[in-house]
Amino acid sequence: MDSIKTYNDLAASLSEYNNEVKAQKASVQAEKKKANAEKAANKVRRDQQAKEQRQLLLPICKEHAAQGLAHCLSLSLVTMKEVLKYVFNISETNMRKTQAIELITNALSST
Repeated sequence: MDSIKTYNDLAASLSEYNNEVKAQKASVQAEKKKANAEKAANKVRRDQQAKEQRQLLLPICKEHAAQGLAHCLSLSLVTMKEVLKYVFNISETNMRKTQAIELITNALSST
């Protein structure tokens, strides 16, 4: 009789443990779904901001490029990077001034 009671207690404990594990897994999955949804929304927002920035800066960068190599070489590194990125589709995040000068010289001399 004691062994049956012990067996039933064990079965109840295992059942309770399994239910807790299932609830925990469901909670983790819900958190992952929420995090993925937030990540997707942030990506859409960043893409929209990048598109708006491109629309804003593209005409300015094209004007810089149209003024020639001497003008472009006199620009700041940030502005050179913008010209390279928006006019010539060259984007390097850790670009140094010497790399930017070389790339902009090559890009403008090939056009």
